[in-house]
Amino acid sequence: GCAGMMISYAFLYMTVLSFGSLMTVYTRYCGVSDDRIGLFRGLSALFGYLGATIFPLCSEKLGLHNAAQGAIVYQFLLVALAASSFFWAKDTVSVYIVIFAVLFSRTGLWLFDLCVRQIAQETIPEAVRGKVNGQWRSMIAFFEMSAYAIAAYIPAPEDFWILTTISGAMVGLALITFTLTNPHYSR
Repeated sequence: GCAGMMISYAFLYMTVLSFGSLMTVYTRYCGVSDDRIGLFRGLSALFGYLGATIFPLCSEKLGLHNAAQGAIVYQFLLVALAASSFFWAKDTVSVYIVIFAVLFSRTGLWLFDLCVRQIAQETIPEAVRGKVNGQWRSMIAFFEMSAYAIAAYIPAPEDFWILTTISGAMVGLALITFTLTNPHYSR
């Protein structure tokens, strides 16, 4: 089945490492100008589009499971770089490491997204697909809401490193869950 893969996908929504409102507040706090933030947000969409663009080639050449595995590993490495940069780089450098790591990670995220959605589409029986997808969307909403709840509990921009560490851990948990439930790797 694909339940583990769907759960690993839902874990990815518990993040502040996107170009959403929470990371925007942090980058502004660090002195990144609004025009640069806008540029990075636009580039983020382009890097995501790149993941969607390479999906057909990767899924054809590698298969859906292998393409998804490669995508989640790629994303994890970049998110781990972003999260760890708070511990080894100066704040003025770390903010740009976070920005560029998140930018590049979008390609893996979108590729993973499309692979997991296609696996779900192909493996969930049509008679229950709507119910399963409804439950899946509920899990996604729970993790997305959890990210905002944690950010409300830890609102100070200087504590953004805590939120990025949690985000990195959730991507790591997604990687582990996907790998353990990937029929090509779990043997």
